[in-house]
Amino acid sequence: MSRRQAIQRVLGRLLTRTGFAGKTLWDWMRLLMVLIVLAGAAFWISSTQRRVELEIERDRQQEAALLEYLDGVTELLLDKGLLTSQEGAQVRTVAQARTLTVVRGLDGERKGLLLRFLSELNLIIRGEAIISLGEADLRGADLSGADLSFADLSRADLSDADLRGANLTWASLFGTDLSEADLTGADLTGADLFNADLSGADLSGADLHNANLSRAGVTDEQLASATSLKGAIMPNGTEHE
Repeated sequence: MSRRQAIQRVLGRLLTRTGFAGKTLWDWMRLLMVLIVLAGAAFWISSTQRRVELEIERDRQQEAALLEYLDGVTELLLDKGLLTSQEGAQVRTVAQARTLTVVRGLDGERKGLLLRFLSELNLIIRGEAIISLGEADLRGADLSGADLSFADLSRADLSDADLRGANLTWASLFGTDLSEADLTGADLTGADLFNADLSGADLSGADLHNANLSRAGVTDEQLASATSLKGAIMPNGTEHE
């Protein structure tokens, strides 16, 4: 018996034992397709699991960063006299640097929590702000129903933010990016929106009476959806009756 015949006999026995003897080309193709599907499913499961693990880790890191920030600011308030510090004091510089750094890496919900925290502690009061949020990355912040009255949010990036029903009475929104923000039912009485970007923002049911909208980027259609514009300074500088 030649070596070739011996190999063929061994192969034949192997195929017989594994049930593949007598298989047609179509049978082999179907088997190959099944193997490809199984390999693809295994890859998808592995990739999905990896994405979930990354999301969990990212969420954990954000939670840790927020808690560390809150603890740090509390320490600055209790031990470093942040609340009674003077303009230009080092403790204010530290607090602001931490704020602008941390908020950049947070999701919308945690950005909202951070901002509510600063507002409740009177650290961002208009005209007396201890921590400036100028150019702060607050994109997508969840601030629905938040009390931000008299808050200084001038020049902050609040694009895509959820501000539904928020209290923004007499808030400083000078030059603030509010593009695509949801301001449905928000109270903007007396708010300073000079040169603010309101392109695409939803102002349905918003109260804008006595607000300053001079040079604001907003359309007549948007303003028409507001509840009140009485006494507001319009984008062209005229006062609404």
